[in-house]
Amino acid sequence: MVALHEIWLVQHAQLSPWNGGGFGMFSSTDAFARRHLHAWLLAPGLREELDVPSALREEMRRALALPSDARLRAFGERLLAAYPEASRADAPTLTVYATRFDTRTLVSSGTPIRSLRMDLCGERP
Repeated sequence: MVALHEIWLVQHAQLSPWNGGGFGMFSSTDAFARRHLHAWLLAPGLREELDVPSALREEMRRALALPSDARLRAFGERLLAAYPEASRADAPTLTVYATRFDTRTLVSSGTPIRSLRMDLCGERP
């Protein structure tokens, strides 16, 4: 059951095969350490990338390993708390990228695997 659940999470929820029970980890280069996250504040005429404070690195690592909407939203809320100067109009967008390799040339590139745009109209104080 554990193996089947992990296979389902890898296929449907972008769980890194290197996390969880360890089944299939050696069949993939998709470790959370090869993933990266970009967070932007979006508003009319504005697109500003946010730096992740060191205090949130562990939470970001968990979001990279299993980038569910719930984890990305929780991480986004904590990240926004570190930027109190962000205006109400800002809509943070978080995107997780996985490193993929071209099968012919072996050139690496970042491929988006999950993105979440947080609609904060009226949610923030």
